[in-house]
This record gives sequence, structure tokens and C-alpha cells, in this order.
Amino acid sequence: MKRVYGYIGLTKRKLDADKRKEAVVDYCRNHEMEVIGWIDPAEYVDMGKVAYGSLLNGRKVDAIVIPDVSVASGNVYEFYAYKAVLKRRHSDLVVATDEVVFPGHGLYLKLFDELIDTMCRIDVENDPIRTNYGRIDKAVRGAYIGGRAPMGYKVEDGRLVLNAAEVPVVEFIFDRKRTGKTMLGTVGELNAKGYRTRNGKTFVISTVQSIWNNEMFYRGYYRYGKDGEWVPGQHEAILKY
Repeated sequence: MKRVYGYIGLTKRKLDADKRKEAVVDYCRNHEMEVIGWIDPAEYVDMGKVAYGSLLNGRKVDAIVIPDVSVASGNVYEFYAYKAVLKRRHSDLVVATDEVVFPGHGLYLKLFDELIDTMCRIDVENDPIRTNYGRIDKAVRGAYIGGRAPMGYKVEDGRLVLNAAEVPVVEFIFDRKRTGKTMLGTVGELNAKGYRTRNGKTFVISTVQSIWNNEMFYRGYYRYGKDGEWVPGQHEAILKY
């Protein structure tokens, strides 16, 4: 059963309000819909405030049911604009009367519905693609795009900044690499000096290897993915020699 809100809009007479409410209730009863609440027209004075406002934030509502189109708009384009916004927010705008009539537009109403459904479906499906393009664009500019901060760094306000407690560990590892030490030898020296990983554990080869192989990052460069191109990063380099 679909969960819906009822909305009867502003009306001056209680009798009109009661009739509108009854129309919504009857429609929902006959169409397997459960009215889980009524939208206060004093707070949401028109359909624009319902569609664009905060009412649906964090709420799972399948539809807003109104008694007739006049409650939303007498303009067909405005009505379908509201409908499109609600569909984009994973809801719908449903009219309780059997026919949604806009003079001169009867032939186009089904086309409008199908077009909005298709556009919203494409829009939702493209969300991950847009998000990924945004991450790639951010990475190309050398900006941090999320995930676990490499040792030597921490995240503050969405940016990578130096972690003063871990910087000496990174410097020690690359100093040993620069002087020709093996990874195994470096691990032994780290543990002997009392250095520990971020989780408080002793170092192992794989931990040192991940830092060792990420030298470009520690020199102030950034890339997106294993095969991405290194670009100047927006983080401060630890290795400056």
C-alpha cells in the first residue's frame, strides 16, 4: 500500500474543506493508498511550497494527493512542473478526480506524464555518473575526494592537512628508502624505535610498502585511481627534498 499525504489547499469555508478532504479519502481508499498525514495549508499555502519546500526532506512519501487540479494550479505547465519536482524527489502528485482536465490540452496529458516519468528516471539513473564526473574533476584539480587519509595526514573541513604525530613516521620510512634500506629492514627499525601504526599496531611489510609506493603523493601530487595521472595536489608535501 502506498503511503501518501493529503493536501486540500486553502479554502475559506469549512464545508468546502470537508468536501475536499472527503474526495481525497475516498480516492485513497479505492486506490490502495494510506493517508499518513495532512499537509497544513496555513504553513504550505500553495503547491509550490509543498513541492520545493522541506516537507519531504527525509520522508518516504509515495504521493501528494489533492482533490482537484485547482488546488495545485490552473496552468497545465505549472501543474506538470510541480509533478516533475515531486517525482524527482521520489514522490508524485495525484489528483483525486477521475479526469485531470486542462482546456485545450487533453491530447497532451498522457504524453506529459510519460515524458516526466522518462526524464525523472534518466535523471535518477545519471546521478552516480554525475557524482563520478564530479569526483574526477575534483581529482584533476588535485583536490582530496574522500576516503581514508594516508598516514601523515588527516581530514579537516574536507581537506587533507598534515598529521603532526604521523609525519615523523613517514619521514623515517622515506629516509630509510633513500639510503637503500630494504622494506623488511625498515619494518624492523620502525618497531625497534617504538613507532606504531595509526591503529596502534606494530608495522608489517605491507604497511610500509603502501607508504613506500605512494611517494608521489608524499611529494605533493594527487591522482584518481591506480591508473590516474599524477597532478599537483592541494595538500602540503611531506617530502620536500
